[in-house]
Amino acid sequence: MKRNKYVAIIQARVGSSRLPGKCLLPLDDCATVIEYIVRNISLSEYIDEICIAYPATEENTPIRKVCDDISGKYNKPVYWYAGSENDVLDRITQASNYFAAANTSKLSEDGEIFAIEITADCPFVSAFTIDTICKTIDINPEIDYMSNVLTRCWPDGFDVQVYSTTILSAINDILKKNNKHREHGGWNIINYLSEIAVKLRYFPTVVNYAPVDFRYFHPEWAVTLDTKEDYEVIKNIISVLGSYFDRKAIDVEVLMLLLNTPSLLDKNKDIQRKIPGV
Repeated sequence: MKRNKYVAIIQARVGSSRLPGKCLLPLDDCATVIEYIVRNISLSEYIDEICIAYPATEENTPIRKVCDDISGKYNKPVYWYAGSENDVLDRITQASNYFAAANTSKLSEDGEIFAIEITADCPFVSAFTIDTICKTIDINPEIDYMSNVLTRCWPDGFDVQVYSTTILSAINDILKKNNKHREHGGWNIINYLSEIAVKLRYFPTVVNYAPVDFRYFHPEWAVTLDTKEDYEVIKNIISVLGSYFDRKAIDVEVLMLLLNTPSLLDKNKDIQRKIPGV
């Protein structure tokens, strides 16, 4: 039986200097990248609801239509939250507060509310990885934060961060409104552990989810969606994967494909990536 409640929060925005409107591009037989992600993570046994958190600007209003179109389509409740464009930390915090307000009374006696942070430029995030992390947290109540990006071991683009909303609210209170790091969410939990410990009077427990098999260690690979080259790479990977694979573990399926056909990454292997928090 699940101990905690989990809301998957997908950060999405239309503005992007290198690939404008990327979250609204079609992938596979889905109308948008957002829908593609929702379809995959809806296979999770731990996610209770999915929230698309986007900037409250006219430019981003098409994202709300996407949310309305896919709500209920993949057997998981999907809602939206429109918040600050640049203050991503506050946008995620407020989005999680809506879920917490509706679900706190439904928690088990020792349960908590956890946010699963996903970005719309990571189309290969999988329900399998989400469930592995959430199950570990459910079994180990001392864990406040767990992700596969604490120390990067997996390819860039499989990124999942799961953390207590208590910790999220704490870091949202700690960072002043002009702090440049507010453009990130869970990364700030990693970078401000000491400050969180002072505020909450205990040191958060953070855990890195890393591959067991050394063959899977490929932090140098990127299947994230930042550029038009990335888009071509991702479409090619989907085309080669075909229809017959374990969609629940799509990140593992993509990884195994790349181990056998690394040339699929030739188009985007030299692109410089931005490091979060820097």
